Amino acid sequence: MENEEEESQWRKTIRQIKRLPGQTAEEKLKAIVEQLDEADSTASLIDLYRLCDKNFPQFLEEALKLYPPLGEERLRYLAFDLLEEWEHH
Repeated sequence: MENEEEESQWRKTIRQIKRLPGQTAEEKLKAIVEQLDEADSTASLIDLYRLCDKNFPQFLEEALKLYPPLGEERLRYLAFDLLEEWEHH
């Protein structure tokens, strides 16, 4: 039962990502990060972005280290957390 709910949440997340500007997942995530930064977000992921001097590739590398090593799943978890933060702004 919980797997169905999680799968539904992933599908919702993927739909949200597809609607964002940019071609690749990285470009889309960069758009979210930049918007959250401009909105003065206090999220730890955005603090990390600022610590990386707003260098997105460096931020992405550091941010993905925060998630368990599950290959592509890491990017999903990062996207999920960023979108959740974005929704609360």
